[in-house]
Amino acid sequence: CKFILGGIVKMNWELFRDEKDEKLLEPLYEQEGEEGITKENIVRLDEVLDKYIDQMGILGKDASEEDILERVEKLILAINEINGDADDFLISGPEQEFLCSFINRSARWAGLETEEEDITWEWRYW
Repeated sequence: CKFILGGIVKMNWELFRDEKDEKLLEPLYEQEGEEGITKENIVRLDEVLDKYIDQMGILGKDASEEDILERVEKLILAINEINGDADDFLISGPEQEFLCSFINRSARWAGLETEEEDITWEWRYW
């Protein structure tokens, strides 16, 4: 599936990347310098999210539940580590809400079929 956005054809995974940049990273950069919110931690978060998006895009729509959940778990464990290094200040209210929604929607976009509303709770510490 493709969407036309501003006259440019973008694959849906690129839309997830754009959303991440706009709704998560830009606000975090505005908070840079506050307790635990460093450029290094924001860059690390960006890198693990980009890697996740790339991996989910490679899986394709016929991915198994096991493959999808494995990537979700790895992402959440990486975010836990980054947030821990930031003394648990990097991921708080708005960031937590965005990441939970983002991860749940992207897993479903990749083909995960589940009745569970939040697939992240099992691994996350934020």
